[in-house]
Amino acid sequence: MFYFPVESIYFNQSSPLCLEALEDSAVWVANFSEVELVVNEHQELERLMRLLLVSAIKSLTERLYLVKFQTAQERYQWLLNNYPQILLRAPLGHIASLLGITQQTPSLADARKVATVLTDAFANYNMYRTVLNSFFTTDSKYIDYLNKLHYVQVMSNIRKGYCLIAEENGEMIAVAVMQSLRHTRITLWDYLRSGAFALWCYAKPTQCFLPFLDKSSEYAKKQTSENR
Repeated sequence: MFYFPVESIYFNQSSPLCLEALEDSAVWVANFSEVELVVNEHQELERLMRLLLVSAIKSLTERLYLVKFQTAQERYQWLLNNYPQILLRAPLGHIASLLGITQQTPSLADARKVATVLTDAFANYNMYRTVLNSFFTTDSKYIDYLNKLHYVQVMSNIRKGYCLIAEENGEMIAVAVMQSLRHTRITLWDYLRSGAFALWCYAKPTQCFLPFLDKSSEYAKKQTSENR
């Protein structure tokens, strides 16, 4: 990452912005007047500075377009496409602020609505279909199972304060479950308390599905460790 405050460099004014590192970082600082002297002596560096300035303008223009002309859902999708690891590395409040959306902690009364959002998001996910399709004769039964499964997960996470939602104009547009990948604090009792008995008639698909979730979690832990 390369950062230079335009106000300070070109107008000799204090920048209204500051940078905060969320992870351990190595920071290199240079006096711009000294950098400018070196750049003036080397044409290659002058071209590099011009490219960096163009890149900064492009980034600013893109961010302005996102905020002014795209919906919250489109902004959220842009974030996931460009920064796929950000939900694992930055506080959700910072992400909500970046996207211009409201961060909310759902109530238990919101659990069914949140479960429906999750089902809509994952119902056609290839791995879900691969693992679960053979257990259901109709799509409606498959969707009913996912709604019940997600409801239990959501209720458990809401009780622990792990589940957060994003709203725009009172409409729920995104859901995030923010757990530490290294320390899961939800127990069997938490799931039972949240209605897991309703899944008793779906014992076989659940038996196959839970190991798949465990493998996904282990993969996420590995990816996070490699990216640090």
